[in-house]
Amino acid sequence: MAAKLDGGAYLTSFVDAVLDNGVNVIKKIVGKLQSLVERKAKLGLEKSAKLDTSWRIPSTSLVVSSDIFGRDKEKREIIKLLLDDSE
Repeated sequence: MAAKLDGGAYLTSFVDAVLDNGVNVIKKIVGKLQSLVERKAKLGLEKSAKLDTSWRIPSTSLVVSSDIFGRDKEKREIIKLLLDDSE
């Protein structure tokens, strides 16, 4: 920082330093963005239309009993094993 020479010299020096730093930050950001654009091109990535997933059944870990069919015998045997206190 420059020493205070006259009324506004110190403030001007400070503002110049802040602006220079801001320009450097912007240059770094622009460089990163350009790098990302180049990587996107190398990978062949393109913007695609969003898929309409409204028709899909919502994913959930909950089991809907009406969706389960068959294996009733096995289900009863497993429940019997779980409830059996003889062991």
